[in-house]
Amino acid sequence: MARICILGDSWACGEWQVELRSRGRRVPKLVPGTGFGDYLQQQGHRVTSVAEGGSSNLTQLARLTQYPRAQHTFDLVIMVLTDPLRDVFDQDYDDERPQDWNQYHEAYTQAEQQQYQALTELTAPVWLIGGCVRVNESLAQELGLQVAEPDWFERLCSKPRPYGLDIVCRSWPYWKCEISLLEYLEQQQEQEQAHIARSRIFWPEPTREYRYFGPDGVHPNRQAHQELALRLHEQIGKGINGPTITK
Repeated sequence: MARICILGDSWACGEWQVELRSRGRRVPKLVPGTGFGDYLQQQGHRVTSVAEGGSSNLTQLARLTQYPRAQHTFDLVIMVLTDPLRDVFDQDYDDERPQDWNQYHEAYTQAEQQQYQALTELTAPVWLIGGCVRVNESLAQELGLQVAEPDWFERLCSKPRPYGLDIVCRSWPYWKCEISLLEYLEQQQEQEQAHIARSRIFWPEPTREYRYFGPDGVHPNRQAHQELALRLHEQIGKGINGPTITK
């Protein structure tokens, strides 16, 4: 059995429920013991997860790179990727965000390349999982990174992401931007709301969104995590350094 470290944001943590607070506030709450790391542990693996809701890719990587000796205690690092721009733009400062489509694309591409390059510095083998963003498979292949799940969202929904839903769970307001970027961000918001609406449909037949994204509509639930853990366990059995793209 393998010694595994899990990195990522809320998608790597497990099932999230919505808790109602005073004045109707809806607060996400993690259900303990429902992450794929918990289920891998049940399979006999030794799992350490430092994943945290809202965390960025480089923040997660820093938890290992700052302690080189700790890296040698793991046979495998599994990284659930989040929005690359979390490492670039502070949510509280609107002027730091991209103002037009070219700035957006350039900032996204540079952040993604920097983060993938940083992954190559880890001493343990790294498996990538596309969470709220899809894995850039060509960049991963160019850098010798292994892909365990190119797009978890796509697998769960059994269809490609709709245009405009490149990022799931992004909640940044963009007050200053050109119309082309504004239209893209509006379309992204509309697609996410449509996805959440489908996650509530259970009659006359439950949707795949209901089956895998309930109860909060934007995070994979415990069933999704259980199935992911099973696929990862099977791949680990075939060899950590072997081909890892699951079909």
